[in-house]
Amino acid sequence: MSNLRREVLKHNGEGLLNPNKTISRKAASRASSAASSRAGSRTTSRAGSVQVSRQNSEDEDDFDDAATVASVDTQLDDILEVPGGVAQGNWEQALQDRMTEILDRKRSSAGGRELAYSVYIRTLLANYAADEINGQTVDLADAFLRSIKAGKTEKESLLATRALALTIITDPSEALWDKTARTLKNTLPDFESVPLKALVISTLGIGCFFTGGNTEKLALMEYLLEIISTDGESIGADQSPEVVHAALQSWGLLATETEEDPQIITEDAIDIFVEQLDSSHVEVQIAAGENIALLYEMSYTEIDDSMEEKEVEFWKARGKVLVYDDETFIQKYQPYGRENDLLNTISGLTTGTKKHLHKKNRKTQHTAFHYILRAIEHPLVGEGQPNQKLKIKSNSQLAIDKWWKLIRVHGLKSMLRGGWQTHLMYNNEFLDRLGLSEDIIQTDYKFGRGKPKGKKARWTSRTESGEEEDED
Repeated sequence: MSNLRREVLKHNGEGLLNPNKTISRKAASRASSAASSRAGSRTTSRAGSVQVSRQNSEDEDDFDDAATVASVDTQLDDILEVPGGVAQGNWEQALQDRMTEILDRKRSSAGGRELAYSVYIRTLLANYAADEINGQTVDLADAFLRSIKAGKTEKESLLATRALALTIITDPSEALWDKTARTLKNTLPDFESVPLKALVISTLGIGCFFTGGNTEKLALMEYLLEIISTDGESIGADQSPEVVHAALQSWGLLATETEEDPQIITEDAIDIFVEQLDSSHVEVQIAAGENIALLYEMSYTEIDDSMEEKEVEFWKARGKVLVYDDETFIQKYQPYGRENDLLNTISGLTTGTKKHLHKKNRKTQHTAFHYILRAIEHPLVGEGQPNQKLKIKSNSQLAIDKWWKLIRVHGLKSMLRGGWQTHLMYNNEFLDRLGLSEDIIQTDYKFGRGKPKGKKARWTSRTESGEEEDED
């Protein structure tokens, strides 16, 4: 039984998963038969719809190219195929009309629900509508759940899932989480649609991040680890990269928020993530690599005045010491025992080529793992940390300089897509929940010109005699 499982049982006294379940790994021979394809081509129409701001398109390209690949089958733009919109100046009334349609399910058809969900999603992406939906979120969630469980079409279920996720982001509450969590988790294995499974996993992760308590986070993280370790087999999606990617991303999002001991989290998860580095899908490799970088970041503790001198000396004598910019960090435990093997694997991903990969995907893979490699070799400083700026307005940007920040951004930005800017600019609770409200910086220069250089750290390790050795 894993350490994380013990913590869950300690909190709620009951098991949620089968700890003796056999784990299946990389059955390559089954990959082709298990792959799922989506029928029909997509020609997304935006005529007459709410015009979502794309002011951040240019810096989005730079930001995403550095460390992420979106899962095509779960992108918002792929499922908003139903035309229909509202006049921008009258969006509040139009939203109320659509909510009335959504709640009046008895008189609706599958096509009508698709249209209502599409307009609802577009409105919540283009406008901060917490006041407009407040007081109706639980009822709306009930309608969304009906379409998720028993939608007449895959599109209806996908739109309903996205609408539910955006409702949670816009107006999160414990009541909303209580209404949705158990239903989504219990019905997840029953869905035939692989894209729907992936989107539900992402919705579970986001919902738990915004509204779940620590016990709920630990339980969901354990559940996600089972999905990852079995390559989706545990929920009937064997060898599905979309599902594994969603589970990796959701696990990372929750790991940035949980109050659990980082060492316990690491012991349960890191072997599973290392195995996923062998995946043939770039998005899975990168999500696993980013989680590994996060676990290395979490293995360090800053020495401050609250620590007793005896404790400081104890850890200085046993752990790796990093002195950076007049701050001292101690690595109390080694996240991965076979670190040299891990470094060799990741180093190969920074230069390796796979003929089946598109050129852009190869570049993305190489760039992402360049930073992930540095995060293991020299965490917390320089190229061992993300060094990115995310534009908010013409003269404001977010400093993304920690792995936990990057993983939170990826976990939420993939769901919001074009609505990301809306929530950054107008949803103060969203920014606070991201933990980035203090990372907004003002600038009077043009974006994209140069990057600040990271400071060089001084590494020291301890010999058996307790003397320091410089490793510059």
